[in-house]
Amino acid sequence: MEYLKLDFNDIEVNFEGKNFAWAIADTRVKGKVKKSGYEFNKSGYQTFLFRKIDGVWKVVHTHSSSRDYRPAKKQAH
Repeated sequence: MEYLKLDFNDIEVNFEGKNFAWAIADTRVKGKVKKSGYEFNKSGYQTFLFRKIDGVWKVVHTHSSSRDYRPAKKQAH
């Protein structure tokens, strides 16, 4: 990668009991592949599953979905 930028926004964390939690977030990822020069700009959603193992929170699974970034159109007043 020539560059990679990853942003998380609107993060929501939910706890279930003392040892399990999940988080959802809006994501934006931009980058450029060094070998081909291909540039990408995607937006989407990410889910993280956490489990407390030996007293430490660890990510045990993630899932993401994305599509080409399309800025929201501004409403005319």
